[in-house]
Amino acid sequence: METERLIFFKDMILSDRGKLLKSISSVDSEIAAYMDQQLIEFSERSEEDAVVNLLNRLDYRQKKELSLMEEALSRIRSGTYGICMHCGHNIPEDRLLAIPYTTSCKLCTSKET
Repeated sequence: METERLIFFKDMILSDRGKLLKSISSVDSEIAAYMDQQLIEFSERSEEDAVVNLLNRLDYRQKKELSLMEEALSRIRSGTYGICMHCGHNIPEDRLLAIPYTTSCKLCTSKET
């Protein structure tokens, strides 16, 4: 991949990472404020458990996405960005534009499912 395209994707991933980190920080602040102020009293324990489970799932997804972004930045540095980790072929640019931290081409992804 050409250097200018690598820079483009690096900037794109860094921007997405910044937005995600800001979102995580905002959610963490909101949760802390909510817990401190106890804005809502739960009528049943199961409702509280459902909210906690939802927050944990969101947290996991955000952490996973952040990890994938970090791995993509590492591949940019090592010169392997845009190469399918399964078949070794170049990942089409339109796929990278849609999912900039993907590690596989569409064909290999469809084989996994």
